[in-house]
Amino acid sequence: MKILLVLERANHDTQQLKGLLDEHGYRVSSLRECCQSVANETQLLDQDFKSLLDPKPVGSFRSSLEGRLLSINRAGAEIHGYETPEEMIEEVNRVGLAKALYFHVERRQELVRQALENDDWQLFEEPFRRRDGSLVHCLFHLRAVRDAAGLPVELEGFVEDISARKAVERALQFTQFTIDKTTDQAFWMTEDHRFFYVNEAACRSLGYSREELMTLTLLDIDPDITTECLDAGWQRLRRQGSSILESRHRTRDGRIYPVEIRANFVVFEGREYNCAFATDISERKKTEERVKASLLEKEVLLREIHHRVKNNLQVVSSLLYLQSQKLADPELKNHFLESQSRICSMALAHEQLYQSKNLSEVSLKSYVENLVDQLRQVFQVTGQRIDCRTEIDNVALDIAKVVPCGLLITELLSNAYRHAFADGRNGAIRIAIEEQEGKLLLTVADDGIGLPAEFDYRQTSTLGMQLVRALVNQLNGIIEVENKRGTLFRVTFAP
Repeated sequence: MKILLVLERANHDTQQLKGLLDEHGYRVSSLRECCQSVANETQLLDQDFKSLLDPKPVGSFRSSLEGRLLSINRAGAEIHGYETPEEMIEEVNRVGLAKALYFHVERRQELVRQALENDDWQLFEEPFRRRDGSLVHCLFHLRAVRDAAGLPVELEGFVEDISARKAVERALQFTQFTIDKTTDQAFWMTEDHRFFYVNEAACRSLGYSREELMTLTLLDIDPDITTECLDAGWQRLRRQGSSILESRHRTRDGRIYPVEIRANFVVFEGREYNCAFATDISERKKTEERVKASLLEKEVLLREIHHRVKNNLQVVSSLLYLQSQKLADPELKNHFLESQSRICSMALAHEQLYQSKNLSEVSLKSYVENLVDQLRQVFQVTGQRIDCRTEIDNVALDIAKVVPCGLLITELLSNAYRHAFADGRNGAIRIAIEEQEGKLLLTVADDGIGLPAEFDYRQTSTLGMQLVRALVNQLNGIIEVENKRGTLFRVTFAP
């Protein structure tokens, strides 16, 4: 748009001239109309400028060289905790700009001096006071406003609240300081297994400088790992979030030492990292080896003890057998055989124990089956067919319970052989041990002639039944007796 100013009362026909110019695309106005148009446009521009600055989170201000606040936008006032710019200007100028806003009052003089000595913007990070006395950390731009002669007349600047950023920086600095000073080796690794960060402990342990380590990958310091293992481990860590494992590290001079690694999956600034801490466990491994060697030595000694106990019991059993062969009284001979069987059951327990992998427990299934085979050979009468079956759950018992359990089976089984089929009949005996609701149920049942009607196991004075009651008490068990279609003894006890 073109504007031509035409002075009123000039010596020419203004209307004729206006018409002529209009025909050529010009607009003709009076001086009054032109000034009003410029004023309107200036007002619009000023409103646009204010609307451009005020909504921004950056504060803009002007101040005198002496320290009076001349102007500030709304964002600047809000940064310092004031509701309006006018309120801030009034209160700051009443107290004094340096005292009202600066955490270090004398600092303003230094900032002003730097602004006056330089023509371009000066950038500072400063803590300022808010209206309520709290601190706000700001990014501070400042420069001098100069007149036509180049002399400074005012100061202008921008201020931005960076408190949140400074808090994050302090947290990161503290975290880095803490990690850097820890005795554990710290490694931050990227997905391609390169080191993003290593602490001082890692450098000392591996014998590299930090700059050297930052050019390496995990493949360079772990002698046992492959790229495939690393990729699989990264995916597993991404799913689980953290993991603990043992590995080995190789130093710069080739020494290899064991480490325990605690790995954590971390996402930082949009990137994925493995933040791992490694602890040198060389001393722990040496201690473990010493403990293992000591345990192995004790295990060998215990096995030898059980072996000798078993041999001694077998010698006693053999002596009893030899002595029984010189006896003519059948009843007395049976007593010797019963004693021999009891000793054999104890010897068998010690034999099973020193042959087992675990010296504290015996496999009940293997022990009872071997025990029943031995007792069958002792008590089976030639020409008589007695089917002796075992149904034993695969349960392990310690030696303190295996011996009384074996003696109890010996007593009940020998009684069944000698009394249930005394008339020479054939039959069957069933020995079962099953686990039920945390308890063990021992059953010895036969289909023989059964017990006498007046028999009461609680009152009988025979040595065999006295032993049965004593052994049940030793197991802290409960015994039940049934006399239907033979005899059944049921003992329940805790394993």
